[in-house]
Amino acid sequence: MDSAAKETPKEVLMPLGQRALVDTCFEEGHYESGIAVLDKLRSPKYYPSPSHVRQLIYIALYPPPLENAQTPDDLTSGSPKKLNIQRQKTHLLPTPESSVNALSLLCALLHTNSPAALAKGLPSYVTSKGGVRFSGVREEQDDREDAFIGKQSADIRQAKDCWAILADGFVKRSDSEDVAEQPPTEDEMDVDEEEDENTARRVVGKHAWGVLEWLVGLFELDEKVAESKGMPRRSDILLSQIPLARAGLQWDIQSALNVVFDALTPLPLARHDGNGIPSATPPILEQYRTGLGTRLMALVRTYSLFLISTFMAQVYYSPTTQS
Repeated sequence: MDSAAKETPKEVLMPLGQRALVDTCFEEGHYESGIAVLDKLRSPKYYPSPSHVRQLIYIALYPPPLENAQTPDDLTSGSPKKLNIQRQKTHLLPTPESSVNALSLLCALLHTNSPAALAKGLPSYVTSKGGVRFSGVREEQDDREDAFIGKQSADIRQAKDCWAILADGFVKRSDSEDVAEQPPTEDEMDVDEEEDENTARRVVGKHAWGVLEWLVGLFELDEKVAESKGMPRRSDILLSQIPLARAGLQWDIQSALNVVFDALTPLPLARHDGNGIPSATPPILEQYRTGLGTRLMALVRTYSLFLISTFMAQVYYSPTTQS
């Protein structure tokens, strides 16, 4: 058999017609239907558009409504026109079910498409000298981001790196200013004050841990792909998320380490059901966070060794050392 016939077909962007099916669902606020369509269209031959990856990440990060929050249907004051606008806007907001499905699809895509293709939807650093150029940052010209979810998820493309999108408050509910909320109880205020004092928690938002797990899986898969090609076991995708330090000769891994420390830091005690009795964080949640922190630490450690060797090579071969 011809050797060319044994080669794996090249992975290309999903055809426009297929992407349009997903866009139509998303534009109308039918996120679960759009996610289901995109799931059925998954194929090793075609990777999803960067905009669809960003929209999935945005939906996965979208906070659920507060238990004591009023909805537009609960409001009785105001003009009918204003109430109708609020109801239409609420219809475009992702639901908790769509957030779960979006994260599940992101994880499923790790088994279908290459990490480099999926990383096209992530922000990254591109340096002109001394750094690593990541080819995945190029945008496809036909990305559509004119719908509500597309405009909202555009903030992901404009972020500095993937660590920034994990931060508490990066994705906020769009109805937080239009829909009134019940005042918090005294115990809820106590919990909020405790969380404000714990600045480490702000590095990874309450609803961002699933996306962090997906990112760690993406980096780990990229390492395996590099190793399978006979290259050193490292992820250029992860390296694209690490900026050059001001000196220009080494990389700044502080943002990645902040995420590691956040994952390894025990959560503070929270009050339970307003009865004033402190309740410990469930052990399974602590194990989950610790596991993510350990996996990310292993990735960062690999890069620390790589960056040190790169730094030494740059110093050794610099003009000052050669003179």
